[in-house]
Amino acid sequence: NAIFSIGYGARSIEQYIELLKQYDIAFLIDTRSQPHSRWKPEFSREPLSRAVDAAGIRYLFLGDRIGGRPADETCYPNGRVEGRPDYDLVRTKPWFLEGIERLENGLRKGHRIAIMCAEQKPEVCHRTHLIGETLQQRGTPIMHIDEHGQLQSHQVILERTTGGQQMFFSTW
Repeated sequence: NAIFSIGYGARSIEQYIELLKQYDIAFLIDTRSQPHSRWKPEFSREPLSRAVDAAGIRYLFLGDRIGGRPADETCYPNGRVEGRPDYDLVRTKPWFLEGIERLENGLRKGHRIAIMCAEQKPEVCHRTHLIGETLQQRGTPIMHIDEHGQLQSHQVILERTTGGQQMFFSTW
């Protein structure tokens, strides 16, 4: 039993929902700090919530807790909400730990959970380098549905670009 990770990237909403169904996902957890997509409006918060609900999947927004761009300026090296946050600082915040605990509680209850973001390749997303690493450190397994729809272990995803070494990426 593991928490899953999936990004939408170039996928259509229909392809995305089909992948969620393929992996029997019951809860889709939105980890985007700002759940709006100008380029793919069907992935904005409300339309996405309606689409997954119609497919029998529950939607939950946790981007305010475990998003990649927190609103807390103390998470940024320059003290302003800009650039990439310092993930080590984010991991110390009570609101982030509360979000992680919600994921783990759902998993303990036996729910099939997927955390989501926009990036289709998991190795370039905070759901791998912030959330996934945190879960791994806490002993909670995470599996990634990659850009090809294939299930990959967290270690395989890290090895794609880092040779197995911990490294943080930013797509901003």
